[in-house]
Amino acid sequence: MGDTFVTHHTTKVTKAVWKPSECMHRALSWTFSAVIGSAVGGATYAWLVADPMFAVMLGLFWALGIALSLRYLARYTSPGDDWQTARWSGAAGGLMAGAATLGISPTLPITSDIRLALGLFVLGVFLTALNIGLALGLEPTTRQS
Repeated sequence: MGDTFVTHHTTKVTKAVWKPSECMHRALSWTFSAVIGSAVGGATYAWLVADPMFAVMLGLFWALGIALSLRYLARYTSPGDDWQTARWSGAAGGLMAGAATLGISPTLPITSDIRLALGLFVLGVFLTALNIGLALGLEPTTRQS
């Protein structure tokens, strides 16, 4: 675990700390995301809306959104971001909350089960779209560096 090695660029000796490989991180994040997406889709199908296509798409959006969040959102954002970044995070969160709560309001002539299912759908689509946008912006810059 704490092997020493000499780096190629300097003669400085450092301690190597075992870190899981990138492949292992990806496999764990995709597995975790698939489990959460399946749980959200399955629970929605079982308790809220018995429409298989809706449940599959809901689970897919949640799984993809969580996997992309683990890859991009957690890595490239932080609570200490400056105002230029924080305002866009706030705008995105506000739009999502408004769409999920006010857009699918209690005054719509639908049952509360369908309202909850649609709110979950909006959250899953938002999470996926946010992270795809983040990936589109970050991928070219990470490839160049």
